[in-house]
Amino acid sequence: DSTILTIAMFVPVVLGITLVCRRWARTQASIFAQVQSFSISKAACLDEDDRRLVERNVAAFARHFGLVGKRACEKEALGVFDTLVREHVPSLITASMGHVGFPYRHAAMMFAVYLPYALDSLAGEVLDGVLTPSTAIAAIMWSIAVVFGIGPLVVALCYMLSKRLLDVRGVAGVVAFLSVVSITFAAYAVGTLYVANPLYDLSRTSLTVSLGNCTFTATLVFITSRVYSRSRTIVPWREWGRSRSAMSHDSSSSLSFPPFVASENCSDHSSEEGGAPR
Repeated sequence: DSTILTIAMFVPVVLGITLVCRRWARTQASIFAQVQSFSISKAACLDEDDRRLVERNVAAFARHFGLVGKRACEKEALGVFDTLVREHVPSLITASMGHVGFPYRHAAMMFAVYLPYALDSLAGEVLDGVLTPSTAIAAIMWSIAVVFGIGPLVVALCYMLSKRLLDVRGVAGVVAFLSVVSITFAAYAVGTLYVANPLYDLSRTSLTVSLGNCTFTATLVFITSRVYSRSRTIVPWREWGRSRSAMSHDSSSSLSFPPFVASENCSDHSSEEGGAPR
């Protein structure tokens, strides 16, 4: 039976997708945890001899954009920079990754094999002399629906479930993993066997139904693209830069950090003469 064969072939694929989604969700959680506890003083530096220079430049950045006063000590400036990273970088990461956590094109590529499959089917009908506009549209719309609609939506569902159940451990974690696999597989089976395939069969019989199928497929792909869309986020320091430029008499001048001036009550190492790197 072709249905049983299709199920048997796709089970390993669903397992692989679930493993990838779970691993990526765990990696993302680790990234956000590191950002939430970010401290430039604890950040790794490729060459420790450069740490002093890097910290002075970050402090100059904070003073230049008005995050701290012009005479604020380096310790205060670095503390404000740490807060800036913790408050704004998580939203920037989310915006760059999108709602699902990875690009739409990557999810679509997981199912791209169905595009040449549709072309192969069309070639066979051409050789048999049975190709019609309805059958051509039906095959093309079926492949587009699976590759750019049903498949990516199933991946998005798998990722979101994996992310929600990421903290479940032990036996409960195994049960949660198998549940995600089952739900993902069921969603794909419903989408293909009970949506895409029936539409394909109906579209082959009538050009009018084929055109309706085109509308349905276009709507499905649009919805999927919105699921994977990335929100536009304004980078804070770009806004600060625009504000400073507007207030400046010479807006065309290049960016130059003001010289470091230590506060009188600043007792940390930033008050050293010349601030030479350690």
